[in-house]
Parts: sequence; C-alpha cells; structure tokens
Amino acid sequence: MFALVDCNNFYVSCERVFNPNLQGKPVAILSNNDGCVISLSDEAKKLELPFGAPIFKWERFCKEKNITILSSNYPLYGDMSTRVMNILAEFSPEIEVYSIDESFLKLNGFENYEIQEQILSELISEGEIYRLMKKNILVYKQRRDFLCEQLTKYFAKTASWNIPSGGLAIWVQFQPEIALVKLAEEARKIDLFLPKIILYQNKDTCAIRFGFGHLNEDEIASVVKKLKSAYNKVSIKSF
Repeated sequence: MFALVDCNNFYVSCERVFNPNLQGKPVAILSNNDGCVISLSDEAKKLELPFGAPIFKWERFCKEKNITILSSNYPLYGDMSTRVMNILAEFSPEIEVYSIDESFLKLNGFENYEIQEQILSELISEGEIYRLMKKNILVYKQRRDFLCEQLTKYFAKTASWNIPSGGLAIWVQFQPEIALVKLAEEARKIDLFLPKIILYQNKDTCAIRFGFGHLNEDEIASVVKKLKSAYNKVSIKSF
C-alpha cells in the first residue's frame, strides 16, 4: 500500500506559518521576477483568480478583490518542505519525495487493505501524527521563548518585538533605524548570513524576520550575539 501526501496550497501555507494575519484571506504567490501566479489560497481560488495568470494583467483585479500578492520565497519553501518530509520519514522507512510538496510513502507489514486503511486513519486523525505535532509545538514554543530572552539580553534598548502566538519567526524592529543592507554586510564578516528576503526596510519599517524553528538554543544564542555585534558596528558608523 502506498500513501500519497500532498500539501495543500503549499507556498501560501508556508507564508501563513510566518504571517498568521494571512489566515482566511485571499493570497496569491508569484513566480520568479513576479511574473505569474503559481500558488493560490482557497479564498483566492473562489474569487476565480486563474493559476498561471500574468500578474500585470490581473493586478487591478487583485486590488479590487483585496487579494494579497506576495513574491515567492523559495528558501522558506525549501526549508518547510524539508521539515515536512522529515516528519513523514518517521512513519515510513520508504519515502519517495516527488516534489517540494508531495511524497509517496510505502506502508508495509499489514495483512490486508482494511487494516492498512484503519491504521492510516488513526495515525492522521488522532494517533502518532497528532502526538508528534504536540511535541513539535512544545519544542518550537521553547525555542521562541529562549529567543525572546536572548533578544531582551542584547536588544532591550535598541529593538522591539512582539511574542507571536503562532508561526516560527519573530519580527524584530530596530529603533533607531539602521541600514539593514549594511547590517547584513557586517554580519557576513562574522559568518552570519542575513538573506535579503528577511530584511524589511522602508520609510515606516526597519525590521528583520528572525526565523527560529530550525535552530536549537545554542545556535539561537550564537546568532543573536553575532547579530548584536554586527548591529553595534553599523550603528557606530551611522553617527
């Protein structure tokens, strides 16, 4: 027996993990260079925004329908895909990753289809998968709280943030503002990579999206300490 696992609206679902405000709202994800629509939430599908639609032809439609348009974030999707596949691998030693959001699981050791169907149903609805999810939620909550402790230790007077109720990232808003591109340059010098996709700067915002889901406590402590060192160098040069 084989199980096909297909994540629903995967790119949109990944974005919602880090931005719960997108829940229940129509969302569209664009391809490279913001060319065309490659992922839609169920809400956007109901509004009949076509998959593959060239955004320059449908931008007015999206504004009228209040559809949130996002550029694709492939590092995020790849990371989330790896997490999903790792969880699935805990339930079957034979897994074939078919795409970024699909995989096949081989389920052996059962005498007939009825037993397989029953066991698979139990795993999904109330069994091991549910318990694993609860365990992971606890682990991520501990990492979130530890990150907040480290941010308080190093950035209590120079940044602000809110503790999220969900998701795997914290928005860190710098006060006073600094040049985030310069921050990334200084961080790279001490082996801390800050990709452009986590830097958000305009006239109203100077913030980074600090993802913590893939880091243990030692790694979180190291990253925050390096971030503070890079911040100090940039802030000194700004004055």
